[in-house]
Amino acid sequence: MIFKYYTKRGRSCSWCKPKVAEKPPPPRGGRRAQEPSTGTPPPPPPLSLRAPPLSQIFSLPTDPPLSALASTPWAIRLLILLHHRLLAEAAARCPVWAREARDPQQRTPGRKTSNTQEAEGQQTRAAAGRATGSANMMKKKASQKKQRGRPSSQLRRSIVGCRISHGWKEGNEPITQWKGIVLDQVPINPSLYLVKYDGIDCVYGLELHRDERVLKLKILSDKVPFPRVTDVRLANTIIGKAVEHMFEGEHGSKDEWRGMVLAQAPIMKAWFYITYEKDPVLYMYQLLDDYKEGDLRVMPESSGSAPAEREPGGVVDGLIGKHVEYTKEDGSKRIGMVIHQVEAKPSVYFIKFEDDFHIYVYDLVKKS
Repeated sequence: MIFKYYTKRGRSCSWCKPKVAEKPPPPRGGRRAQEPSTGTPPPPPPLSLRAPPLSQIFSLPTDPPLSALASTPWAIRLLILLHHRLLAEAAARCPVWAREARDPQQRTPGRKTSNTQEAEGQQTRAAAGRATGSANMMKKKASQKKQRGRPSSQLRRSIVGCRISHGWKEGNEPITQWKGIVLDQVPINPSLYLVKYDGIDCVYGLELHRDERVLKLKILSDKVPFPRVTDVRLANTIIGKAVEHMFEGEHGSKDEWRGMVLAQAPIMKAWFYITYEKDPVLYMYQLLDDYKEGDLRVMPESSGSAPAEREPGGVVDGLIGKHVEYTKEDGSKRIGMVIHQVEAKPSVYFIKFEDDFHIYVYDLVKKS
């Protein structure tokens, strides 16, 4: 049987190696056999299996008491004695084993008494309780942080003024790619953005982060710079005025559209919001260039313009954020929200309908 001894925490100690016993003398009373002339060593004497008296074996102060080993076979007693003797010798040489020799509960690192196991069990349960409470607190804090950090339209990074691109999937139609400039974020509905797309003259209202038709929204550049209006006086002259806007039709003909200049567009300051009687949707053009080229003409106030044709009444205040119902010519109804009031014409409002991404412009007055 082979015994391996290790110091505390598994580190070996050069001072803890047991001494190798010297070769025992020959048995007393026996006669040495003469060595044969051939030089062959004599055979060893037969081992005696008779147990020596216990008083001779357990004679040192460090040996265990005899009463504790009364019913133990003698061979086991010898092993126990050897164990104690080696520990005593190691304690005399090594300070680590000396501490363990003084404290029997620390003698064997792998074994634990019932009291030690109970104490460690209580410490483990207490540590587990603290860990569980700490984990629950961390989960609670993480949940609160997640709720506070949820990407809502108010906390999300502002994309107003940025150039964007995204895909568009409408029903079974193929995916199309769009690029444009984000003009504004509607205060009454922060998830709604006004966007001017490349090659499109009208302004679209889309919930870019919520609309499932918008695919893979990307920000191409931050805060794109645009030229400002050079003729501020002319800009103030046309805002809020009824105008005639000339467009080039088929075969080089000129088509005349009556409308109203609503305001200077945000971000793209050289552009202006405008709407038309034939199509009450929000458009935007570089109207100062058209004015200088003769394609835009401001209509006189007394020339029977749209303001004179409106029904008598007053301006309806407090409509921002209100839901409205519109009945079409075929009798069907549309539900929308009032999202903006035109400063130059307080009776004119922007309306975004639920079933359309265009922004509609209507003159809302009280009927007398």
